[in-house]
Amino acid sequence: GEVSHSRSTAMGVRGSRSEDAGAVEWMVEEPSTTSYEEALSAYQVGNYGEAITILEEEVDSAVLDDTTAYVYHLASAYLFTGNKGKALKITSAYCGTRNSEKFEDYLLLRGRLYLEALDFTAAAQQYKTYIELVSAPEDKQLGYYFYGLALLQQGKTEEGERAAAQAVDIDADREITRAARKLHQQYINDRP
Repeated sequence: GEVSHSRSTAMGVRGSRSEDAGAVEWMVEEPSTTSYEEALSAYQVGNYGEAITILEEEVDSAVLDDTTAYVYHLASAYLFTGNKGKALKITSAYCGTRNSEKFEDYLLLRGRLYLEALDFTAAAQQYKTYIELVSAPEDKQLGYYFYGLALLQQGKTEEGERAAAQAVDIDADREITRAARKLHQQYINDRP
């Protein structure tokens, strides 16, 4: 029977007929990343539905060097198409790996999804790990803001206020500073 090129490429092998009538010669190929690159291109221009289709139907994540990047793009594409539940399900099933080029982004995505699902403990853990890994002031500030928000939502007022205050003190991004100051002030004003 016929074997589709994309299926045989994903399997890492290709059969070709030799001159002998029933002989098949198998050649090992490097796993093709063409479909993955197509999915990333679709994702980057905002064609999230197309990216999802390619990622799910044509890309074998097991042959990719960076599974975390694959899961990040798939889950965030679902989020951008309005399917938060599917995005959360995908990210909940996969923790990610620190050696991924997308690991920090993946932590932010997981944190956001957990916040929206009202799982503030899981969200706080994602942001805490994010803060530990990033070095750029604007990244630290963003992490502290969301970490503070998750802690405050858990009722951990002192810790949450400290994290929000750290986001204000870093002052790397005016919008984040303003939001962190507002968050910090809101909980100070809400005290009995």
